[in-house]
Amino acid sequence: MSFREKFLQQDVFRKEIVTIPGIGDAEIREINSQQRSMIYRAATITKGSGRNATTEVDPSLLAVWAVICMARDVKSGELIFDKADVEALLEMPISAFDKLSKPALEFLGEDPEEEAKN
Repeated sequence: MSFREKFLQQDVFRKEIVTIPGIGDAEIREINSQQRSMIYRAATITKGSGRNATTEVDPSLLAVWAVICMARDVKSGELIFDKADVEALLEMPISAFDKLSKPALEFLGEDPEEEAKN
């Protein structure tokens, strides 16, 4: 079997179980590249208008969408959150939210501590 064939047959996504005391467990499951693109599109905001318009990725929205797309119920495998939860997740204390967002951002290839420095 060629490298190409072996590479394209990979379907093992990384997973991490996160325990939230008093609530239970959630599974953070790695996503594919199409889903990653969707997360970045959802987290991109436009500043200004017309010729002066610029776009940038909002770090808070990036974290929220990463959690929405990666946090799953451990037993059923179903997504825990959906787009209706964006505002509620944005309003959560970071001490709680980061328990889910840090592993999700890591799977996304983002380092939340490094982002905070920039």
